[in-house]
Amino acid sequence: MDLTYSTKNAWETFDEAEKIDRKNGTVILAKVQTNGRGRLGRQWESQNGGIYFSVILKPEVSGDNLHIITPLCAVAIKRAISKYTPCKIKWPNGIVSDSGKKLCGILSKLQTDKNGNCCINVGIGIN
Repeated sequence: MDLTYSTKNAWETFDEAEKIDRKNGTVILAKVQTNGRGRLGRQWESQNGGIYFSVILKPEVSGDNLHIITPLCAVAIKRAISKYTPCKIKWPNGIVSDSGKKLCGILSKLQTDKNGNCCINVGIGIN
């Protein structure tokens, strides 16, 4: 797995992932996000103290099954966060506390690498 970490104070990991060689498992981290975006073009900025990253995946599944990546990520993140606080999945791409406070957002985008192979850029922000 490749790991890229920004020493900058803030940047958008999702956009940065589009600029690099997209190897399976590459992770791009940020201390804060100042140009975050979600579904339907919604904008957001994060505070210090969260976990903000994008990961490049090249799953060995057919194109018909690529739509399951975001829900699979949601289930995995919910399981991890549930070890620390009660939460639930807010379909299709969020994790919220039992009281409804947003804890995490997930954004996935199908892309191609420099060789034209399919890959998925999964951006995850855990507040």
